[in-house]
Amino acid sequence: MENSNVKENLEVLFEKFKNMIKVETVVGEAVQIGDTTLVPFVDVTFGFGTGTNHCTANKSQESGGGGGGAKMEPSA
Repeated sequence: MENSNVKENLEVLFEKFKNMIKVETVVGEAVQIGDTTLVPFVDVTFGFGTGTNHCTANKSQESGGGGGGAKMEPSA
């Protein structure tokens, strides 16, 4: 697995996560009511892992995988 492909894949994946875990996605934007502005607060949890393997025992084989997740919950 070429390092440039891994880097490109990770960049795309992180960009998708960034767009997915915005406050507006879960609870919406701030709301103005008269002189008061209600601002949503959220708890965000984010994790990601990736790995690759290169085996040369019999013939050159490469494999890799990755995964990640994000969770947002309104907190106020």
